[in-house]
Amino acid sequence: MTEKFLIAHDFHDTRFFRPGEDMPYAFTSALLRDELFKRVPDLDVVWAQTEDEMVRHIVDADYLAVGDEVKRAVVERGEKLRWVHLSSSGADHCFKVSDVDPAYFRGRGIMVTISPGAVSVVLAEQVLCFMGMFSRNMLRALRQQRERHWERYHGGELYGMTMGIIG
Repeated sequence: MTEKFLIAHDFHDTRFFRPGEDMPYAFTSALLRDELFKRVPDLDVVWAQTEDEMVRHIVDADYLAVGDEVKRAVVERGEKLRWVHLSSSGADHCFKVSDVDPAYFRGRGIMVTISPGAVSVVLAEQVLCFMGMFSRNMLRALRQQRERHWERYHGGELYGMTMGIIG
């Protein structure tokens, strides 16, 4: 019997794209589907385009790749489900927005995995942005702009500084 891998309609991460903007192939569920087809040819890979399709296919799915939210009503329909993979780099956000928790998955014997490094570039760029923003005191500049009242102030420089990363 062929095992079934279901890619949910929300597996890709659209948070960083504007509505109507074409999403690069590297951010889509299509990339995961194509990679699975290449690497595991005997696996039945289904890419659900809508939530209704996902609900229909979860019934006989062994594996599920999903975005940020897991709905108990959907997962309960997947009686064969053994593994749920989250598109995020951590599971904490998923469990905050979902109506399931780690104990639910443990109780069902379903393994949950995450995508480490999924947002590493975004986080690195955010840190660089904050470094410049705080060193130049941009909060003060924005406040002055909003109030239309300008006073000179000293903004620091990052040049010559050493940065340490903890964590």
